Amino acid sequence: MTFDEFKASGKNVSNLHDYNDFCEGPGRVYCNGALVIQCTANWDGECKKSGKWFLSVRSQQYQSDDLEELEKELYEFAVDEDYTLEG
Repeated sequence: MTFDEFKASGKNVSNLHDYNDFCEGPGRVYCNGALVIQCTANWDGECKKSGKWFLSVRSQQYQSDDLEELEKELYEFAVDEDYTLEG
């Protein structure tokens, strides 16, 4: 799976809870919903100021307005953990 294929697998969803029990609200899913990046649009105050997108992977948390930056982090995790485009 290339980075471009991974990015192309991403789709916007209105409620991440349909894909992940620990997330709610809008975001993007990848690899058929196996991996998620949260949108912070519905978050309160200070949390939202650190960036529009949030990712938690490998015990690290990332927040940025640059979605592609977070997609690269998630892609590296997906490759290391043998995720496929099917999930």
